[in-house]
Amino acid sequence: MITPGYFPIAFQYKYETPRLYASLGLQIKNEVEDYNHEDLVVNAIYFLPFLPDRMRVGVGALYHVNWLNETDENKKITRGISTTNDFLIGAYGIFNFWRMYANVNAAWFAGINTLTSLPGETLFQSDFAMAIFIGAHILDNFTAEIGVSSYQYYKYDLFLLPYFSFALRYEFLTEIFEGRAPAGHLFAEFAQTAHYTDFFILSGYLRNASSTFTIGYNFGYGNK
Repeated sequence: MITPGYFPIAFQYKYETPRLYASLGLQIKNEVEDYNHEDLVVNAIYFLPFLPDRMRVGVGALYHVNWLNETDENKKITRGISTTNDFLIGAYGIFNFWRMYANVNAAWFAGINTLTSLPGETLFQSDFAMAIFIGAHILDNFTAEIGVSSYQYYKYDLFLLPYFSFALRYEFLTEIFEGRAPAGHLFAEFAQTAHYTDFFILSGYLRNASSTFTIGYNFGYGNK
């Protein structure tokens, strides 16, 4: 079955120093008719000192919350349907070699789902989480990446429901807002993702596949 596409709006702020990485992300989307989703993600990583410049290893934590709100016939939000809270605590590694890079992490995952339509009902689950992304800077402004992970930035699942992904990203070098806003660059990104069920222990099958095309503006080029 093919489901209709949708157009989310996402904002993300990143702060990075040699020893600290932090990000704040917000996504708003209307994936299903009459329901609105809002996602908020906050994470921070502290990298250990005394390591080579091309190797960064540290510990960090991430928090994600999702609101699902129903709308009435007048498109006004009437009540919250459910709230999802996800937590990740683990180790992170970033490795750069030649024109390639690898981002790896292993973490403990905990999710708490509160169904506000059923007062007092809460679902708790915990599991192992991991992500491995390997990419290459084919050009200075063109990157290709493949990856496997048990979660995505705005989606969190159990370990046996992995995501396999392939992405291409192109940074336009023309500064659209030059002189009127912080220096930055327009970018375009295409990603293909396959989501599997029971992949590691049983005869896994394709749960769903998605294609996304993103157009955005990166303020402060170099801090992607």
